[in-house]
Order: sequence, then structure tokens, then C-alpha cells
Amino acid sequence: MTNDDAIKIALKNELISDIEAYQTLPKYKISLKFDKKMKHLLKNYENRESAKTGYKRIPLKNRLLIAAVIILSVAIITGGTLYITMRWADFTVKEYDIFAMLSISNAESYPLSLEERYEFTYNVTGYEKEVIDDDGIRFSVKYSDAKNKKCISYSQSIKDFYTTVRLNIENAITLPKEVMINGTTAIYYETCYGEKGVIWDIGDYIIELAATGFSEDELISMTEFVEKVE
Repeated sequence: MTNDDAIKIALKNELISDIEAYQTLPKYKISLKFDKKMKHLLKNYENRESAKTGYKRIPLKNRLLIAAVIILSVAIITGGTLYITMRWADFTVKEYDIFAMLSISNAESYPLSLEERYEFTYNVTGYEKEVIDDDGIRFSVKYSDAKNKKCISYSQSIKDFYTTVRLNIENAITLPKEVMINGTTAIYYETCYGEKGVIWDIGDYIIELAATGFSEDELISMTEFVEKVE
């Protein structure tokens, strides 16, 4: 047995002992009358102390603001990490300084393999095609047009693949935002390199389109060319 194992056993036994001791304590409920009396006495004491010191209680809204400023200041001084959380439908995006983490809820309730396929029917004549993934849980393909400096990436993934996905938003032109695709919530963003991406829930799966050399409107219009394979 290692020292770590011995420590774990000792801590476990100590915790069990404390729980058993707590359960043997007599149950007691403070009466409502006594509780109100104590609150009244404490409030009067606070009022008297405030009058002596000239202290004025800061409103809750202002206290929360001060707390937020203190937290931000401490994080900056100590190098702590702050992030902004945004939620759209089942999507959650946590924005950090140079990247964002995208996740989707209830992924475990959906297929764990690509039982149905969706294809990208956009006209890619003149593009070079390269299949990146095709392992049964994710299918992704890249279309490149080196002459015109254009590139399109398309993927279909099971939802479990998106429980945690990193998005590169360092110096992003457009931070992740909500857009609508055929009445469905989607996440759109644009990296500092000009690559635009859109991710949306198509039912049992997640579709992602990314492109360079196209405008936001052009990329959004491409989503209409994602069709179920019958």
C-alpha cells in the first residue's frame, strides 16, 4: 500500500466518523418567533452602529458593481482567466482572451454514429476535393480553389463531438454571434485570417461550414445546399 492509499483510507474513515457523529445530534428547529426577535435585535444593533460611525449601508446594486470591479482587478493583477458565457438555444460559448469553447447540451440523447448522411450540393466545379474525416462519427471534406484563393470546408458530426470544441477567436474580425438558418439558431464567427464559420443543429447532428474568399452573406446562403441523402 502506498502513502497516497493510506491517506485516502484515513480520510475516508474520518469522514464516515464525522457523518455518523452528525447524525446522532438532536434535531432542533428554531421557532419563528425567536427568529424574528433575533433579526429585529440585529437590525437595531446595525442601525445604532451606523449612527455612531456615520457609516451608510451601500445599496445592493452598488455592492455588486464594486465586487465585479474587485474581481476584475484581482484577475488582471494575478493573471487570472476571465471569460464571457453566452447561450443560444442548446449552444453555449465561453469566450476567453484568444479562443472560445463551444459546447452543446443534451448530446447524449442523440445518435452516437452517423446513421443518416447529409451532403453539400453547392457547385464546387473547379475545386480540388479532399476528404478529411470519415470515421462514422464525423464526416468532413475540404474544397480548394488555389487559383481564386477560395476554400470551403464542410462537416457533419454527431452531437457528442461538440460537447467541447475550441474556436480560434484571437484578434477575431467577428466574435461568435447568433444567426438564423431556416428558423434554426446557428453560431457564426470570423477569424483574424478572414475564415468565416457557421455551425448549426440540423436535428440529430451538427453541421459546420467554413470558408475563405466569401462574404458572410455568401457563406450563409451556402447553408441552403446542405441536403439529406435519401
